[in-house]
This record gives sequence, C-alpha cells and structure tokens, in this order.
Amino acid sequence: MKKRWLRSLSCALLVSATALMTACGPTTPGDPVTPPDEPEDPGYIEVIRDNHFERGFDVKGEFPAVTGSQVFKTLDYLGTVTQPAIWQMARWYNPEGFDTETSTEEKVEDTYVYTDSSKVVKVNPETGYLYTELDASKVYDHPRENGEGWPHILIEQNFESIDITRAEKIIASISFRILRCDNLMGDDYNSNIHTGHFLWYFTLRNEVPEGATFEEAGQNGDYLWYGVPLYDYRTPNGMDESAVVDGGAAGTTGKLIYSMPSKEYLPPIEIGTLYQVEVDILPYMKKAYQKAQEMKLLQNVKFENLRFNYMNLGWEVPGTFHVASEFTNLSVKVYLKSE
Repeated sequence: MKKRWLRSLSCALLVSATALMTACGPTTPGDPVTPPDEPEDPGYIEVIRDNHFERGFDVKGEFPAVTGSQVFKTLDYLGTVTQPAIWQMARWYNPEGFDTETSTEEKVEDTYVYTDSSKVVKVNPETGYLYTELDASKVYDHPRENGEGWPHILIEQNFESIDITRAEKIIASISFRILRCDNLMGDDYNSNIHTGHFLWYFTLRNEVPEGATFEEAGQNGDYLWYGVPLYDYRTPNGMDESAVVDGGAAGTTGKLIYSMPSKEYLPPIEIGTLYQVEVDILPYMKKAYQKAQEMKLLQNVKFENLRFNYMNLGWEVPGTFHVASEFTNLSVKVYLKSE
C-alpha cells in the first residue's frame, strides 16, 4: 500500500483527534458495562474481562474523531468465535486494520496470526498470549512533525465500575517483553516529539450521587487519565512520576494525564528480557486525585465518588520506529476491605 502523509488531515480534524487520543482512549471512556460473567474469589474482584482474549477483538478505524468506536474488522479466529468481542483494538492514524486484500490471517499451531502492511498480531486464546508489532516506516513517509497524529496498536475495554474507596489494594499485573524498538529516523530524530512507547492507561471517572449538585459533587462523568507506563525508548532506565494537562489548543480535553513512576516497580528495561509487573496502583490513584486538585481540575469532585472502569494497553509510535512486544498474565485485582 502506498504510504500516506499524516499531515493531510485538516487542522480542525487533527486538533479534535489529538484531544481524543492524547491518552489513547475511546470517544466515551467508561461507558457502563455488565459485570464479569466469571464468579469471583471471596475478597477480591478481577476487573479485566476476557483476559485470555477468547472472544477476539473488534478493530476500530483510522481517525478517532471521525469513526469513534465503529468496527471495521473483527478478529474472530477464523470464524470460531461465537460471542461478541469484549476487547476493542485501536489502530489510530494507520490506514490498514487487517481488512485489505493484502492482509492475511492464519492459525499456526495454537496461535492466530494477523498481518497487514505495517502490523502483526498474534493471539493464543488458550494462554492469554498477545504479540503486537508495528513498523511505522510503512505509515509515515516523512519525519513526524509536532502536532501530527501517530500510529497506534493497542487494546481497550470498559469494565464493571469499581468504587475504589472499598478497596484495600488494587494489584495490576502483567508479564511482558519488549522484543524490538528500532529507531529508524537517523539525524531526523527529535526526542521531544519522537519515540516508541508501550503504555497501560486507565480512567478514574466521577459518579455523582443521585440528587447531588455540582457544588456538592462536581460534574458527572468528569475524569482523569491514569497511566502505568511500561516502556519508553527515550527512558529505558525508567520514567518519573508526571502530571500534565491535555491542553494548549482549541478542542483539547483539559483533563489530567497522570503517570506513575515506573522506576518504583520496574528495573531498567532491556530488549528481549521478560519482566513481571505486580504493583498496587491504589496509592497512586490517590496521588493522581491530589494532583488534579492542586491543578484546579476535577472541580468539586470527591475522591470517594471516583470510579475505576476503563483501560487500554499497547504501543503508541509518534516517530519512525519499528516496535514489537509480547505479554501474558494480564490482570487487575481489586482486594476489598473487610466489612
């Protein structure tokens, strides 16, 4: 397929789309969902639904501001999946979504393999294994400039809304390996705007009690982005805590994007090495809320009204990089306080 200039977007579309994909979420993160079907062990709730990917993936479109959650392709394992997908797969700013004449799909032993001109996805729904690869040189035909969109390959889902004040701890865990993150930019590389990074995001969303006013409980649905960073080409030795506002241009969301300090739960990342993350993210949620208050965000919102109900995970590639990773054992367990 012929490469496409991402700058061909109109300015208005780019501003709107960038607002929606700054933390790479859906158009309306946190939409209500039904509770998990699996019975839960006493004392904790596993919030991630279908963490073995047995029900496949619905692949979304190229431009989040245009197509939103519209499904363009379903990865249904050669027609063997009979239930609707729980997971969605976002491939923002990437013209192909495993849905062209040159795309392929096959089963190799117990793994389903999907390819198009820039991406490879491998899934084993028996073990919960997921491999994703993106060669951004097949998408960009110029060095990305500031303000332009960038290609993604990430997965996302809404889950049962969790009252985090009932939680004693929230343990997020994943076993992952960065297989490659090749910088193909040469002298055009600018670390301020170019990288390849593998990220895990959640939202914390305000749920106003019935009958409460704005002055008492803030705006219903107000939210912040909450990040658990795993890898960034620019900082292989780990990332510090950060809190920034999605703003600076018309159409941006004005929401807080908070990221945990990965140095506190990961060693320096080496390509090809397997890492196991198991971290209590609840204390950092409290820090994120405090940061929002300090920055005059989440106006009148009370911490006890925040609900935990959405995640996404995967690659964002705002530069000409060739990236690949694999992971298993995806889990988020909410351990409840004793009654």
